[in-house]
Amino acid sequence: MLIDAFGFRKAMSRAVQPLERDVFTLADLKGALEHQGTTLKPGTILLVRTGWMESYERCTPEQKGGMSTFERVKAVGIEATREMAAWLWDQRVAAIGTDCPGVEPLPANFADEGILHYRALPLLGLPLGELFVLAPLAEDCARDRRYEFMVVSAPMVLEGGIATPPNAVAIK
Repeated sequence: MLIDAFGFRKAMSRAVQPLERDVFTLADLKGALEHQGTTLKPGTILLVRTGWMESYERCTPEQKGGMSTFERVKAVGIEATREMAAWLWDQRVAAIGTDCPGVEPLPANFADEGILHYRALPLLGLPLGELFVLAPLAEDCARDRRYEFMVVSAPMVLEGGIATPPNAVAIK
């Protein structure tokens, strides 16, 4: 299922700054679900559109060069709170992916709530996906008001690897 958090905030006339450290709260995600008329079901693979990828794609080569190392990237993301982790657990989400580089906002705030990776991966066993291209999917979902689809993914098998490109495709 797609949660078009970026489209929701735009529809509510709330500013979104995808290329800055901005946060989509749990209230934003719940509001977007209600706005879309969708309900999560146990086992859902959740894709959250933040607007980062499409904003990045519009950048000049010089702007992209300014984000050439992870330490220099600024990005919108979903909040990394205990409440967010609890909600993902309570909703029985099977995996979560976003169109931004870290799922949570960047630069990460290690002092406050930490990062969602620390809760999702080891505590929930929840796989995370990043840098998905979700704008075309969001446009298609908005057209027919259907935000559910099948996701197929065949990641690379790499012995000793810690991450892999998902090679994911949404089929509606």
